[in-house]
Amino acid sequence: MFDKVLECTSLPTFPTIATELLELTRDPDVGLDDIAKLIMGDQGLAGKVLKTVNSSFYGLSQPCTSIERALGFLGIKAVKSLVLSFSVVRVTEGMAGEGSFDMADYWRRTICAASGARQIAVATKACDPDDAFTAGLFQDMGILACVVAIPSEYEKVVAGAPADHAKLPDHEKQTLGFTHAEVGAALAKKWKLSDLIVQSIRHHHDPEQADAADQPVAKSVALGRMAAEVIAADRVAQPLADLMVKASAWFSRENQQVEMLLDQISATASELAGILDQQIGEVPDAAKILAMANEQLVEQQMQSHRDTAVLEQKAQDLETQTVTDALTGAANRKRFDREIEKCFQQAVTNRTPLSVLFIDADRFKAVNDTHGHQAGDVVLQDIAGRMIKVVGSCGTVCRYGGEEFAVILPKFDVDRGLRFAELLRSAIADKPVDLSQVDGAPPTLNITASFGLGTYIPVNANAATSATQLVQEADRAVYDAKEAGRNCVRLFDAAASGASSPGNLSPPPPSPADGPAAPGDGGLRVLLVEGDPLAAKYLQVVLSSQASVQITSVPSRDAATNLLKRVAGDPSQRPDIVLCEMDLPDGRGLEVLKAVEASPSLESVAVQLITSDAVAAKPSAGGRAQFVSKQTIVEDPQGWARGLIERVAPAITV
Repeated sequence: MFDKVLECTSLPTFPTIATELLELTRDPDVGLDDIAKLIMGDQGLAGKVLKTVNSSFYGLSQPCTSIERALGFLGIKAVKSLVLSFSVVRVTEGMAGEGSFDMADYWRRTICAASGARQIAVATKACDPDDAFTAGLFQDMGILACVVAIPSEYEKVVAGAPADHAKLPDHEKQTLGFTHAEVGAALAKKWKLSDLIVQSIRHHHDPEQADAADQPVAKSVALGRMAAEVIAADRVAQPLADLMVKASAWFSRENQQVEMLLDQISATASELAGILDQQIGEVPDAAKILAMANEQLVEQQMQSHRDTAVLEQKAQDLETQTVTDALTGAANRKRFDREIEKCFQQAVTNRTPLSVLFIDADRFKAVNDTHGHQAGDVVLQDIAGRMIKVVGSCGTVCRYGGEEFAVILPKFDVDRGLRFAELLRSAIADKPVDLSQVDGAPPTLNITASFGLGTYIPVNANAATSATQLVQEADRAVYDAKEAGRNCVRLFDAAASGASSPGNLSPPPPSPADGPAAPGDGGLRVLLVEGDPLAAKYLQVVLSSQASVQITSVPSRDAATNLLKRVAGDPSQRPDIVLCEMDLPDGRGLEVLKAVEASPSLESVAVQLITSDAVAAKPSAGGRAQFVSKQTIVEDPQGWARGLIERVAPAITV
């Protein structure tokens, strides 16, 4: 197919005057008069040459009125390059209507590339600017030859080619077996251009493969091509970076000098296009190109961050899948084994407590045997879902195996572990499981579970010495809970040589004989304003352990302020304490405080605001409220609750 291109009779012939000029200039003894006479034989060509010589493209200090003077001012090479330039235009005039080929885009790229090659040669003095300019104009002639000689085949090549022109030769090699650079070099040789020009055309995509003597021109042409790609590209950041790297490597050009080169190309390319009667549109200057590059780099960085986030999320999702129980959504046994080892080592290193709960669904085999395995699956899913909701970020819920679950609770001592176990036990036992979607099963089914607690306490002489031992202690405790009648909590008692003790969460509420009750009928009235259901449940359990307390819990600012308005005038319904989270779903706790302070009927109501940071308890500016941090509550829940109640009812002994 390569020979088919070169032998194609449809290829335009090189203009006679250009061929004759090349023949003349091969003679080292040729006179300027002979060359001038040849050019002046074509008045149209002579006029274009003189117009170009007198343009700012060459920047002569005085006007030139004849071809002889032009030859004297610029030399034979410069005038020859101009003649060849106009000859290239004549060669391509008959190709303008060939298929879907974009001739305007071709000329925009070619003119910018040729101008760039000449400017590089002028700036670096590495080679003759006119040689670089001529080679730059002819570098893509092989593309036009392919468009004319093998139009259908080359149209497919162009349609499948990458947007980056620098990658076109590799694509051509794969699809055609040869490149446009090879075709262009063969045509240049056929038209008897100099070997220097032929080799520069052949290697305008790989100038370092040219002979050492030809490399300066080949590299100038290659840089001009790369500059044209920067100008033509929609995404300029990468082509610009490539241009700057090669300009530095080949000619020691700094980035600022490359920017100057782009400005020079912008000026000269537009002028050259006018001289050659080609419409190439606006050529952006360096400032516009750099602005586009910076904007696109920011976009690329943002996209890179997004891509990285997506990949990280995919990796996290994959990791989650490998450590998640497919049926229940809880962590699986693999995750439990890994997590308990890590948490135990952290507890030992940091000298902090660690609790492990083992949970066994009561009489689960009977569920499967009586109602079928589908009902059993729904029960396990329901149990896991309730525990995951209650535990939240406090720990890790795992399916240990079958109907057995485990919960890892870092920094939970015995007291907190028991209270949490009771929260989980009641969360399972207090509401039946919905089996309405299971064929053959009853609409609902009451389910309970037995809980065993093992706790590592750093200061305890009998504390577990390994994660495995701690797990065994929790397992022993849940076995004892089963033996004790199920649906209860048992604590492994290391001091009693492996025995388990009942998980009593709190002493019973005080009777009148134990001391005075809290104010009001039925005990101390607390309005709890907390948007997190788990936190609300925890606070209710802690407060209920201290005195006879009536707790009304609401989840938002609006619910709290509306309730306060309703009960403000009724002493039997008014709260004694408003315990309020600072950050609520619909506002701030301070707004609830303001509602209390704004009502004279609520003058006796105490307010405590719960903050997320570790600020010490302090009164508000008006003295109506105190602040307490969540950390303070978690570290000493009993002491906090006792202090809060004593503030309102100091006579109560708890």
